[in-house]
Amino acid sequence: MPDYPQLPRSVRLQGIQTVKVLLSEQATVQTVESSLQGRTTGTEKNFKESAEKALKNSQFSKTCGGKTITLVFHYEFREDDSKSLFAFGPPNHFWIRAGPSYVMPEVSVK
Repeated sequence: MPDYPQLPRSVRLQGIQTVKVLLSEQATVQTVESSLQGRTTGTEKNFKESAEKALKNSQFSKTCGGKTITLVFHYEFREDDSKSLFAFGPPNHFWIRAGPSYVMPEVSVK
């Protein structure tokens, strides 16, 4: 599962990423194509790198070998902590959620 990239998360950008993964006959990742929907201007590279890293570290069923798999990642920002950080649904949809960020002020000791 890809991480919610730091830059888009810090400015609360949400989007939907459609990723097409071409698998070799041995079901290893050969190529990754990515497209984004939503207000993600200037952060496409962050989302693509996150997805590529996660997919290249994934294992696919041998029955998927030689095929192109389409995955859809929904990046969402949420205000409450009651929802899980990840969810999934058919066919191949995944929700990646980030909660509120809390910043601790620095305290200087004199």
